[in-house]
Amino acid sequence: MGMFEYSPLKNLKENDLENGADFPVSAFGSKEMLEGYKNERLEVPALGDPNAPEAFSVWAVEVGGAVPKVTHKIKTGFLVGEKIEGIPAVGGASPNSLVATEQFVFVSNGNNDCVSIIDPAGGKVVQNIFLKPLPQLARHRGVIPFGVAISPDKKRLYVAESGINAVAVIDISLLGRSPAGARVIGHLPVGWFPSKLAVTPDGKKLIVANAKGFGSGPNGGYTFQEGPEGSYVGHLMHGSVTMLDIPDDQDLPKWTQQVLDNNFLLRRRTSDGVALGRSATTNPVPLFPGEKKARSNTSYSFPRRIAPTTKFFGQLKNGKGDPGIARYGYRRSFQTR
Repeated sequence: MGMFEYSPLKNLKENDLENGADFPVSAFGSKEMLEGYKNERLEVPALGDPNAPEAFSVWAVEVGGAVPKVTHKIKTGFLVGEKIEGIPAVGGASPNSLVATEQFVFVSNGNNDCVSIIDPAGGKVVQNIFLKPLPQLARHRGVIPFGVAISPDKKRLYVAESGINAVAVIDISLLGRSPAGARVIGHLPVGWFPSKLAVTPDGKKLIVANAKGFGSGPNGGYTFQEGPEGSYVGHLMHGSVTMLDIPDDQDLPKWTQQVLDNNFLLRRRTSDGVALGRSATTNPVPLFPGEKKARSNTSYSFPRRIAPTTKFFGQLKNGKGDPGIARYGYRRSFQTR
C-alpha cells in the first residue's frame, strides 16, 4: 500500500535524535526526492520513483515450489501523476483488499474509487470498474472502496464503499465472456464506514462490518462523563454489524436511491444558474463556478477533524460550541503558513 521505503539519513549514527533534519528534506516529485543529495550537514538517501513496481501494487507469489517465488508485481488503479479525466492523480492507488475466483482477482483501490480486475495468469489488469454513484460527482473522489466479497455463484461482487456508507453491487457474470465485462448495477445502504463484508454460504445474506458504526460521541465538555474507556476517541468508537437480505436486481434502484438520499442533496438549477430554494445573494459560498466574482478576505482551515467547531469557535459567546473545551482559550486568532 505504501509509496516509499524510507531510509535513515546516511550521515547520522543509529538513534541519533539530536542532529536530524527539522524540515522536509525534499519536495515531492523533485530531483532531490528521486536521486537524493548531500550537503555540508546532511546526506539524504533517495526516495526513488513513486511509481516503482514495489509501490501501491499487488504481488503474485508462486508457492508450489520448494521456495516461494514472486512472479508478478502488478500496479493497480492509476499511476501517480497520471491524468484521469484531466486531473493528475496525486497519490497512489492504495490497493487494500482483494478477493479471487478461479479466473480473476478483484482489488479495491481506496484512493482511486475503483476496483481493478487482474488476470493472474498474465499478471495484468484487464478492467477498472469505477464507483461513481452520481454523474455530477464523476470527477471527484471519496467513495473509498475497501472490503470485497463474491457471491457463492460467482456472479456478484460486493464492495464496501466506506466514504458513502454503502455497498456497491457489481455484476461479474459476463466477465471473460463478453466485451461488456463487469458493471455496477446498484448500491445498498449500510452503517457508518463499512470496512469488511461477507456473503453467507447460501448467497442470501450480506454481512457488513461497519468500522465507525455508532460513532464515539463526545469525549469532552460539560455533558461528558468519562468512563472506563477514557476519553480517547479511538477507544470510544463503537462499530456495528449490518446483516441484510440481498435484494433482487429489480429492487436495486430503490436501494440505490436511498444511498443517494443519505449522502447528497440535489437541487435543480434555474436558467440563471441559481439552485432552487437557495439564495445566491445571502450565501457567501458560491454553489457553481463563476457564480460570484467577489472573494472573501478570510479563509478558515481546520488541521484536525475532531470537534473543530468547538475547539476553535467555542470561545465565541454567540456560537454553538462548548467553551469548556475551546482548545485555545478566549479571544484568540489564528494563522497558518
